[in-house]
Amino acid sequence: MSEHDSAGTPGEGSPCRALRVALALNSSGHHPAATTETVAERWIELGASRAAIGPVVRVSATDLRDAARRARALRADAARQAIAAPVIFLEVGVLIDPEPRRALRALARLDRETDQTASLRYVGSPRGLAGFAADIHALDIADGIAVLPLTMPGSATHVIDGLLEALAEMGFESAPEAVGAARRFLVGAVA
Repeated sequence: MSEHDSAGTPGEGSPCRALRVALALNSSGHHPAATTETVAERWIELGASRAAIGPVVRVSATDLRDAARRARALRADAARQAIAAPVIFLEVGVLIDPEPRRALRALARLDRETDQTASLRYVGSPRGLAGFAADIHALDIADGIAVLPLTMPGSATHVIDGLLEALAEMGFESAPEAVGAARRFLVGAVA
């Protein structure tokens, strides 16, 4: 994955849209082996630029080619209907750690407990996830990512502390009130 100078650089087809990042919060994580209960998840968009230009759509895909195909279809459908193009969040199952090998070992333990896997995943460091998100945006695959932490609170904490810091270095501006709400949720989840 390449690193980008600015997380706000639009892809060729995007009319100056900033990278968007949303975080899915639940009490146990999104990996089937980590999920201990069925609860409604809470989504928090972490960026300062949260105004929706069009309808917000979460896209689940098996890989980036599938994601690009689905996004093109959604945008083409909006154009045919002469409505605002959707704001597309690509769902990504995430297991991150400042030490990427720890994240890989944690995923291997989870995957041994179940044969189900998330669709699109990122496993590695917060900085690597920042580059992945910026690439998805720059290539106009999606307007941003919807982060589904595979474990809680670990991956979600690394998203808030590590990912947002790495994205800030690329020009991404987070929303302090949204970040605070996510932190409060995590404190409640581990209490």
